[in-house]
Amino acid sequence: MQSYIGLFYHALLHRNIMTLRQVLIQRLIVSQVLQNLLENAVPYLKYKYRKYTAVRKKKHESGSSTGKIRLASRVEKEYLKPVYSASIGEEIEDGLFDDFLELTLQFGMIMMFASAFPLAFSFAALNNIMEIRADALKLLVMFRRPVPRPAATIGAWLNIFQFLIVMSICTNCGLLICLYDLEGKWRIEPGLAAILIIEHILLLIKFGFSRFVPEEPAWVKQNRVKNAAQAQEMCSKQLLRSIFGRKLE
Repeated sequence: MQSYIGLFYHALLHRNIMTLRQVLIQRLIVSQVLQNLLENAVPYLKYKYRKYTAVRKKKHESGSSTGKIRLASRVEKEYLKPVYSASIGEEIEDGLFDDFLELTLQFGMIMMFASAFPLAFSFAALNNIMEIRADALKLLVMFRRPVPRPAATIGAWLNIFQFLIVMSICTNCGLLICLYDLEGKWRIEPGLAAILIIEHILLLIKFGFSRFVPEEPAWVKQNRVKNAAQAQEMCSKQLLRSIFGRKLE
């Protein structure tokens, strides 16, 4: 709500679409660019500072002031890199929380205020294409390698995205009503009634897709079960070979 309260203020209370559009441009372009720069610059500066202090400490221990000293191993360099962790606390396992939060806020701004600034998706798409490479560089070069952990789904983030989709239908129809009824008389006229009917139809379509379209297609589920069975069979064969091999020895 801290991220969206200003947008709702300009959208619903003041009904100033131009100001709302300017705020969206500021949030989606200026803030995103600055945030991407900070995400990559701060870990890089931390790593450089730690590397400089480590090399200086080695020089002090060796007593050589003229010789050039470098870090010996890749493990030593990896240890000096900052940990890929969340910004809200150590109880979160890794920095995926911040990445998902950034995508969620961007998705909400694009979807909930699409009628005020339809071209917002193009800026978001360009930013996401750049962020794919920036995150790859961040994980491979600037941060310490995170410990891999399996996950079947994206967890609670899926429910958050579903909620934002429902909210986007309501907020866009609310923006259209505010644009249609500038005087604020709220009379049920043909245009206002059409907007309300469209809102109910879109909500029905959304919940219909959620109800009848499976989250996992049948062919994907079949291939997943097949691959799991093949992997289990190979593990069983390797286990039997190791057992019989020990007996023969």
